[in-house]
Amino acid sequence: MIFLRHLRKNPYNNKTAGFTLIELLLVVSLLAISVGVTGDVITSLIRSYTKIQVQNDIEQNANFASLKLEKEIRNASYTLLPYVNGSGAMTLFFLNSDATKLICYRVSFSGGAGVLQRGWASTSGGIPGACTNYTNVTNTSQIGGVYVTCNVLVPGLPDCFKITKAPGGPEVVKVHLEFTQANVGYPTVSGTGNVIFDTSIVVRGTY
Repeated sequence: MIFLRHLRKNPYNNKTAGFTLIELLLVVSLLAISVGVTGDVITSLIRSYTKIQVQNDIEQNANFASLKLEKEIRNASYTLLPYVNGSGAMTLFFLNSDATKLICYRVSFSGGAGVLQRGWASTSGGIPGACTNYTNVTNTSQIGGVYVTCNVLVPGLPDCFKITKAPGGPEVVKVHLEFTQANVGYPTVSGTGNVIFDTSIVVRGTY
């Protein structure tokens, strides 16, 4: 007598189970695209943040320097250099509010980096011909630093400071300075951002 054994089909031996090669390739491709897009988005966000940070650093330096400069010029007794209604210069000379000090502002360059500096000298023995005791108003540090140059309105003329005076009017100091990124602090961004300080300040002591 022949017995027929009932064979149950093995569910794990199914030719249609699992992924085909095409499906695997499709999944891998989608993952690669997703990772690539995510990486681009992250890179873009980092660059955008860095540019914003650079611009903020420049604006903070420019605001500090311009406010200090503007306050002292406005409260000056009178100016000495550059000459009234003459050509511009990279250095400004004036006497403070009570004429006890000669105050000087200049843009000085060292290794190509421009720095705004402030100097002073006592007038107790008469008005000196130059200032001493110069200190930096801005800095060129790798992070958060700026370079300062004259915002030249007329090509070839370094008009950082220029003084004008109308007949019967007060002296007016025109300041043209440009603040730019110090470049080396943010390696992913090169030369982004600048602030131009271009203003006219009336010297109150000359009314």
